Amino acid sequence: MLRISKLNSTGGTTLLLEGKLSGVWVEELRRLCETTLAEGQPLTIDCGSVSFSDLQGQELMRELLTRNVSLTNCSPFLAFQLNPESAG
Repeated sequence: MLRISKLNSTGGTTLLLEGKLSGVWVEELRRLCETTLAEGQPLTIDCGSVSFSDLQGQELMRELLTRNVSLTNCSPFLAFQLNPESAG
């Protein structure tokens, strides 16, 4: 299960993730990101409380990085998984 909290500020939108980024939650996060990006708002994803990410979740996060979405508070393990050079 993944809890997604949306925090709006004058500097953009932050999505605070808590739990496991896997399964149907990957598509829910994608939907929320697409909505925010379509509004033209800067988007930050706070990964400080992500305890697990499956391959689809990692792929989504890599895709978001290419779209100038900021990822913050990634654990060293999650940061390693998201590194394109470690993918494979």
